[in-house]
Amino acid sequence: MTELEDLQRRFTQTFSCLNIVLNFSELHFEEEDIAAFVMEAKHCLERLGHHVVGAVGIKSTIATACGIKPIRQKLDEAASSLIIGKEKPEEYVEAVSVQKNEVSEAHQSPPQLASMIIEESIRGGQSVYAENKNLVIIGDVKRGAEIAADFSITVFGKLEGRAHAGVNGSTTSTIVSHNFDPELVSINGTYLANQDILEDDLGKVALVQLKEQQNKIIIRAA
Repeated sequence: MTELEDLQRRFTQTFSCLNIVLNFSELHFEEEDIAAFVMEAKHCLERLGHHVVGAVGIKSTIATACGIKPIRQKLDEAASSLIIGKEKPEEYVEAVSVQKNEVSEAHQSPPQLASMIIEESIRGGQSVYAENKNLVIIGDVKRGAEIAADFSITVFGKLEGRAHAGVNGSTTSTIVSHNFDPELVSINGTYLANQDILEDDLGKVALVQLKEQQNKIIIRAA
């Protein structure tokens, strides 16, 4: 949660509507307590305007009951999610419960945009297109592979192929990769090839967005 809050402070507009896979593999609660914690985490993120598109580390029955898509493939170190569940002290859980009761109907979560979720790496020569959706890849995008979406793209792994976001005219779409080394990235037809990307931005967590007024691709890497 700290990592996400830091990204929101640095890039307020861009990180106001993220696709998030929750990783609860490090939780050590009883089963009945996990369900309550998962639902609370989901509601907190949705109130911030984010989309919880999947969960790992919990039983599929619990994830489904909480309205979250269960993801069976375990994420490795190089393809970890933005949010990793940790056991919290009792005072933290109580504080969250109080905050939840104080949320008014005016702060209900916004409508969710549908996402295509692929739980495997995309090999060279393969292509994927998410029509009228966000695209979430839980794995790598290999050299020679091509992925595209009408809205935003998130790669929980290494992006080595070509990625095209905002294909159907969205200028606010973004591309996020946990290990950034693409052949090419583009948003709404404006592109940037690998040879034009700064070496310091490669191999890092990166955010790609379009600076529409200058018709220019911007990369923020950390």
